[in-house]
Amino acid sequence: MLVSALFFGIVHFNNPNSTLWASIAIAIEAGIMLAMAYKCTNGLWFPIGIHWMWNFTQGNIFGFPVSGMDSGVSLIQPSVTGSDLITGGKFGPEASVNAIFLGLVLAIAFYWIYRKNSDKVQAQ
Repeated sequence: MLVSALFFGIVHFNNPNSTLWASIAIAIEAGIMLAMAYKCTNGLWFPIGIHWMWNFTQGNIFGFPVSGMDSGVSLIQPSVTGSDLITGGKFGPEASVNAIFLGLVLAIAFYWIYRKNSDKVQAQ
């Protein structure tokens, strides 16, 4: 899980508008959460689907920057104001404490599901 988290953080560090904070946020929310999604299903399709859905929805529907990159045309043209800590600033919502919180909550949920299922397998 730590390798996955470090990988996500490092890969996103060279994106436009990236900062050390944005890379750490990506490492926490995507690296850990997607690793736990993989453990839940023991396959790559679920975490790949989550990652694709997040990027598509964030950019193409809501019009936010995706990992620091301009989303282009979207259904909604947002006007974002407020603290970068809350909004993610120019990097986008992925660099916000809100996304970190959501990523950690989902990671815990996936871990709980994984543990519940692994306990059933061991009992058989």
